[in-house]
Amino acid sequence: MQRWFQHSDCGGRDYLIGNPHTFRGRIAAYCPHEDVGFTVSKQDIDVLSPSAQAWLEGYLAGAEPEPQEVFGPDIHDVGVEDERWVRWQQLVRDFRASGTWLLQDWWDPAPLPAGVDLPALLAVPAVPWVVRGAEVWTWQQEGQERGWVRAQPQPALSRGFLVGSACERRDDHDEEVVAFSERQWMCRDCGHLIESR
Repeated sequence: MQRWFQHSDCGGRDYLIGNPHTFRGRIAAYCPHEDVGFTVSKQDIDVLSPSAQAWLEGYLAGAEPEPQEVFGPDIHDVGVEDERWVRWQQLVRDFRASGTWLLQDWWDPAPLPAGVDLPALLAVPAVPWVVRGAEVWTWQQEGQERGWVRAQPQPALSRGFLVGSACERRDDHDEEVVAFSERQWMCRDCGHLIESR
C-alpha cells in the first residue's frame, strides 16, 4: 500500500515521506510529477489513501507535545481536575485535527533587574508579561514572591497580543520598546517581555 494523497496545488498523487524536522506536525512529501520534495500539513490535504490516513494519525500522535512542554514541569504536581489538563487535552485534539502546532515550548524567562521603576516605563497601567507554552505569566514585583507568576485569571490572547490592547489593534509590539539588557526588552504599550534565548 502506498501513502498517497492529493491537495489543491497538484492535480495528481503525491506521497507522504516522513518527518522534515522543521515544525511540529509538518510532513515531508514527494511529488513524482515535478520530481520535487516539499512539506505539507494535514490541513493542506484534500484526499488521502487509507494507508496514508493510518500513517498520518500515528505520525501526529507521535508528534504531540508532552504536557510539561506546554505547562511546565509543575503540571505533574497538580491533579487531573486542574483546568490545565483539560486545556492540554483540547490542544492535543486540535493538533491532531489540523496538524498545526502554534505554541512555543515552555521556557524560563530571566527575572527583571532589581530597582526597575515599572510604572514609569509603561505607557498604560500594566505589568510585564510573557507567554510560556500555553500560559501567560506576569512579573510580580511586590511582596516576598518577587518573580514570574502564573496570571490568574488567564488573560485572553489573540495572535500573541493581549485582547483589547493597543498592540493587538495595530498588530505590532514595536511602537516603543524599553531595553533591560542586551537580551531582554519590554513593549512600553502593553508590557509584553521579549527575551532572546
